[in-house]
This record gives sequence, C-alpha cells and structure tokens, in this order.
Amino acid sequence: MPVASPDLISLILGLIAVEAVGLVWLLRRLALRRFIPAVMAFLVSGTFLMEAIRLALGGVGWLPIEALLLGALLAHLACLWLAWRALKSQ
Repeated sequence: MPVASPDLISLILGLIAVEAVGLVWLLRRLALRRFIPAVMAFLVSGTFLMEAIRLALGGVGWLPIEALLLGALLAHLACLWLAWRALKSQ
C-alpha cells in the first residue's frame, strides 16, 4: 500500500470512530459530559479533512474538496464555540 492511499484514509477514519467512542466513554466516566459536543465537533472537523484528502488523492474536482474544507472550518469554529461555552458553564 502506498504511503498516500485512499485505503489508508479509510483506516484513519475508522480510528477516528474508535476514538470518538472512547472519548465519549471517558468524558462520561470523568463527569465531563459538557465537553462531549466540543470533542465531537473537533472529530468531525478532522473527518472532513480526511475525506478532502481522499478526494484529492482520487483526482476528484475541486468543488467537493472545497466544500469539505469549508465544512472542516465550520466544524472547527463550532468546536471552539462549544468548548468556550462548556468552560464558561463551570
């Protein structure tokens, strides 16, 4: 498998899903549930970036890639806002 392959991106996306489950479990266990939305937005941002890389490797046109990059930006901004809100509610 080449270093930059769509199959590698699939593996990374699977690991992100496992990470999401683990982080939700951990945050619930530590009574930090208010941070779950921010963490999920963070992971969505990374997922959009991985999908953009997959499309770029596949030679897809720029419009879907730009849409995914915009989605990643919006998810990251949501992450920052949600984290700020969670910190203020302490």
